[in-house]
Amino acid sequence: VRTEAEGPLESGRLFMAPGAPFGRLFPLVDAVVLHGGLGTTSETIQAEIPAIITGVLLLDQRFWGARCSVLKVGPYGTHID
Repeated sequence: VRTEAEGPLESGRLFMAPGAPFGRLFPLVDAVVLHGGLGTTSETIQAEIPAIITGVLLLDQRFWGARCSVLKVGPYGTHID
């Protein structure tokens, strides 16, 4: 994944960080691609930006992926192997 991200990272189109204060960061972006846990999903909804939930979609991730679709704040969760 890191190799494929090198181009967008170098051009400034992709930002990666080990951690961030979501309440301050999310209002500055157009959308968030996230794993679908309660914390990051609720921060995304509070920021009133689209939530794109993706990953292995286990347990609450499936719930939040479906919930975001119902709330019309993002597409139904997308599973990635």
